[in-house]
Amino acid sequence: MSQMQSSTLDARYIKAGGEIMMNMRIGVSGSCALPHSEVCVNDDHRQVYRAKKSSALGKQVTVSRTFALLLVVLTTIIMFTQFMERVNEGHSLESAILDTQEEYMRVGRELQTLNADFDKARDSSYICYYAAQKLGMKRAVDESIIKISASDTRPVLLDGMYVTKSAGI
Repeated sequence: MSQMQSSTLDARYIKAGGEIMMNMRIGVSGSCALPHSEVCVNDDHRQVYRAKKSSALGKQVTVSRTFALLLVVLTTIIMFTQFMERVNEGHSLESAILDTQEEYMRVGRELQTLNADFDKARDSSYICYYAAQKLGMKRAVDESIIKISASDTRPVLLDGMYVTKSAGI
């Protein structure tokens, strides 16, 4: 930030920022070297130096209108192609979501069917019906029942030792 000192009645004040610009006039040096400049005279008959645009900005690159139009059209085509790829990707995702939803509904129906079959298979009346109809088994009457019991093969702790329990014990 530039500053300017001014003295008023032996007191010194420093102006800065917007205050400095209010009372300040622009001074021009008596000698100024501008290469490749044009000299002209303004209304007060002062010499005004203006630098040429090419020397101030450096070498300018010019582009033909045809090339610029071709560049804009090519950019638009690339952007449109990218947009259409995104749209197609969105459609494929939507179809994948629909397929997944259909698969989910199918699996839900299959689960309901399997649960119904399982509940039916657990029912004792269905077990008897299946044994009689599909396997050809007959219902046992009291005279034809033979009771068979298997020996218990689990070890039993007897006098601090594990022994196998037999039918006689």
